[in-house]
Amino acid sequence: MTHRLGYRAVLFLTVVMASRLSHPLGAQQEKLPAPRHPKIPKITSVEQLLPNARIVVKRERHLADGIIGIGLKAGEKVLITANSSWDPLVIEALRIAIAEAGGKVDILIRGAENLGSSASEGFFGREPADAMRIRDFTGAQPTWLSQAMREHDVVVGFLADGATWGRIGKTRTIRWEYPRADQLASPAVSYPDELLEAIAQKVWGQIKGAREVRITDPLGTDMTFTLGDKYWEEYAQRWGKATWGTVDLNKPIPHEVHAMVVPSLAGKPDAKGIIVARGLHSGPIAELKVYFEGGQVVKVEGGGKAGEYIKEALERFKNTPYPDYPGPGVGWLEEVSLGTNPKAFRPYTYDEYVKMGRFSEWSFGRRRSGVIHMAIGTRHNLERVTDQRSGLPYNHRDFEIYFPTYYVDGKKIVENGRLLTLDDPEIRRIAAKYGDPDELLREDWIPELGK
Repeated sequence: MTHRLGYRAVLFLTVVMASRLSHPLGAQQEKLPAPRHPKIPKITSVEQLLPNARIVVKRERHLADGIIGIGLKAGEKVLITANSSWDPLVIEALRIAIAEAGGKVDILIRGAENLGSSASEGFFGREPADAMRIRDFTGAQPTWLSQAMREHDVVVGFLADGATWGRIGKTRTIRWEYPRADQLASPAVSYPDELLEAIAQKVWGQIKGAREVRITDPLGTDMTFTLGDKYWEEYAQRWGKATWGTVDLNKPIPHEVHAMVVPSLAGKPDAKGIIVARGLHSGPIAELKVYFEGGQVVKVEGGGKAGEYIKEALERFKNTPYPDYPGPGVGWLEEVSLGTNPKAFRPYTYDEYVKMGRFSEWSFGRRRSGVIHMAIGTRHNLERVTDQRSGLPYNHRDFEIYFPTYYVDGKKIVENGRLLTLDDPEIRRIAAKYGDPDELLREDWIPELGK
């Protein structure tokens, strides 16, 4: 009997091992935290949104990860440029909160194409691969919209000319990232400012001044690039000045996610390796492999239509120079951003997205702590730094890496998608001021590997 049980145990283990060998992602998944998705309350009234809307309106500084601060002063004029996908409850909550704070608000609701937004080119809501298409969109706004913006102190919306995240210039433009009611009601929005800022500053302190960055993940991503002193000087001059009005990098350069670097600004870009992605900024795709040498894409494999669109763009623009880039072409690794908010999440589960057949708001997962958002192209510097229009077609293509391991000068700052700063004793002490540190520093959303 003992012998027979031993034989069965050996047989069982043999089957399990064979299964793991034939399904390597299954074995990799076991090394990762179990998938989970937050319970999302049903929002049926504006009263449910007002607490977070009031926070957003009064918050003095713009934190990243979609933690928007309008910093409204009494008497300021606000223009909300909403496209037709916004939830009316969100617009009404903002209107009430702005009025309560002493602001004056005008609201423009138009189709995306009327606002000059890249969304008019099918970025969201259609096939995910469409985000990789060549779009002859140059960022031009209608004249009437530009005039309307200039007549207001603050503009809130998805704007074609990028966003001023700091406090420079006559008009503060705030790129609104929460058009859905359940997103505005999210704990990611009401997350304590002090805690989020402490997390971001500590992470930025680990990245700022980096000489070498390496990023890997269980799907096979393995990317390395160097930066160096001249890079950081250039970054401070261009991005520090444009964002904060000073030539320094004491504070993180915010994007939709916090700790961002721009490898294409290096004097001699040298990114090499591979990105393996099953998710774009716009939704899931067949596995895509993008190979790099000398800072730019040299080969693309798989990805279905997404892969074909990328190859088409690389071929079409291989001899085209874009301003502020080190050479011709549109395959430069130009963005590596790291999320720092443990409460950020995608509104739906993977299976729900597939069932709906649309993937709007898929990209909100990139804000979650430990998730890396990477992009290739030749648009980022133009929009965010100089805000000059080259007249050349839009080229910016995004990938999401959900379980990265991120090394800075050999030191690990993210491991399998877990931002290690969240376990830092100082961060836990700050979290304890606002509640249970275990809960505040726990990621509410963890996807399945490859989903």
